[in-house]
Amino acid sequence: MIMCTVFRGRSQGANLYVFEPPSNLVRLAVATCVTAFLGGISVAKADPDYSRTPVLFVHGWFVLDQAGTATWASITEKLKRDGWPEYYLRTPSFQDVRGCDPEHANEIASWVDSLIADTGFDRIDIVAHSEGALNTLYYIKNLCGFKKVRKFVSLAGAFHGTVVACMDITQSCGAQEMCIGSKPDAWKENPVLNDLLSCDETPGDVLYTTIWSPWDEIIVPPEGGVLQGAKEIKIQTPYTGHGGILLSDEAYEYVRDALLTGGANDDGEGWECIRRCLDSASDAETMEQDEKNDKPEEIADFVEQGSSWDDSTDHATFEAMKDTSDELGIFSDMPSVSEMDANNDEKPVSAFDAVDNSVKNVSGGCSYSARTCGLEALCFAFLLQWFFIFFLRRKASA
Repeated sequence: MIMCTVFRGRSQGANLYVFEPPSNLVRLAVATCVTAFLGGISVAKADPDYSRTPVLFVHGWFVLDQAGTATWASITEKLKRDGWPEYYLRTPSFQDVRGCDPEHANEIASWVDSLIADTGFDRIDIVAHSEGALNTLYYIKNLCGFKKVRKFVSLAGAFHGTVVACMDITQSCGAQEMCIGSKPDAWKENPVLNDLLSCDETPGDVLYTTIWSPWDEIIVPPEGGVLQGAKEIKIQTPYTGHGGILLSDEAYEYVRDALLTGGANDDGEGWECIRRCLDSASDAETMEQDEKNDKPEEIADFVEQGSSWDDSTDHATFEAMKDTSDELGIFSDMPSVSEMDANNDEKPVSAFDAVDNSVKNVSGGCSYSARTCGLEALCFAFLLQWFFIFFLRRKASA
């Protein structure tokens, strides 16, 4: 038995409770509960069509180990209803759900090979969310995955990074991989993103579809989920957030149609950008080693430069966020930016600055903390990020 309680509304008597229009966060909670409740209800399904192309689902940065199942439950149920064989739909989870490339790309390569071997298809489709979309693009370009991928559909992809990733209190490798400043085209100052997106954002003969929502509170700016050359689809349903896009009927219809007949690669295959993949002497292991050898120097340079963020703009934005959130008292006990700067005798912290001795370097320059961080802290961090964006946007639209 599943019990879902939403604390929002006003009492109208002993047994009557009238709900006020819920926020996006509450909508997501309600939708999740309804989805779980309806999971056991029988729904008419189409007969499995084994001519359909198998689909690998790649989740994003997450706080739970079973990220694949939690992320894709709604969409996979709808695809099975619409004729995709259950055996053709795979929702694995990364060993480190807050990790980064090339480890994540290597895991994707293994999943793709397994799905191809199990189903007998030469190429499969991939649907990815958030950082998982970034990891998938890395696989397609740097591990020559375009040879085995027919279509790539992204939901709220973190292709061009997000300023929210810089707020990750765990300093995870995955968050650092996505961290960008507030300037336009700030992703170009992140060596990982710049290397991945340079030359061609849609490499190979894969058909790309990017689905994004202007109400995304995690991918900031939300337009960062678009790839040049891909078929771009903008969600129209109001208040569809980063997690809500996974439960959206509108988004599902776009995913289904993209897998059946959609996708684009309007700027060409960009073979000149992936020449080493066309060299018969090249293999994934060699290219992965090249990536590992290249990354430390790039990221070290990025740290030394401290990135070129506009600090005055960021400080003003942070203080404005505090002012617009006073009604909840979220930031009442937080020090101002100037106070934090006064306590810092070292240079300003950039996206890839070194951390304390408890942090180990992995993934060719990405970092993760060896200290454990409780689920409560991670959830608090996400809620804090959501309040940052929600109140700032509400103030701007007032």
